Amino acid sequence: MSLQTLHTGARGTWIYQSPRITLLLTYAEAKGLDPHALLQKHLQNVERLGPHQTWILERLQWLGYRTERGGSPNLDAVRRYQKALGLNPQDVAQAIDSVLEAFHSKPEDAAALPPLLTLPEKLVVIRATASSKFQLREALRHLTKPTPTGDPDAYRRELRFRKSWLYALHLATPHKPTCLGYALHAAPEAGEEPKEAYIDKAEELGLLNG
Repeated sequence: MSLQTLHTGARGTWIYQSPRITLLLTYAEAKGLDPHALLQKHLQNVERLGPHQTWILERLQWLGYRTERGGSPNLDAVRRYQKALGLNPQDVAQAIDSVLEAFHSKPEDAAALPPLLTLPEKLVVIRATASSKFQLREALRHLTKPTPTGDPDAYRRELRFRKSWLYALHLATPHKPTCLGYALHAAPEAGEEPKEAYIDKAEELGLLNG
């Protein structure tokens, strides 16, 4: 089975290789906020973060964060990626709202969320990508046994796009799945749903402590 086409690499779509930006723009639209203003405030906040919070951006080579063009986000493209990833905007909004409520924050404060996704967001993405064109299990398998078909450049583009989301979910390193990734790949054989398998393994590894 080959990877389905999600990321065409069209001009301007580099930004959506950042899971944080995709979810932030999804949230803005769902809550009726100005997506451009929310994004710009987020970019400004990121400039003040330390290495412990920006390592994911180094791994992604700052895709979605550094550009010479400062145009408004393409919300049509956001919607295409939402559909491809299987994301429900209301589920994303509910997850982010739950994080903001814990800190007694307003919707506008979503701009202060770190580049890494929070646990409620991760669970929404896990549930969505497990049954969407993202092909979560297949993407994890391709990290261990790459099987390119068709155009090699298109294959690398598709795998790179998926890697950005796998990194954000702590499911992969640059060259192989993490323990969480392997647990999720094996979940169906163990009779577990991806979301439950993710929580169970994360708890076992001590990633949910504190």
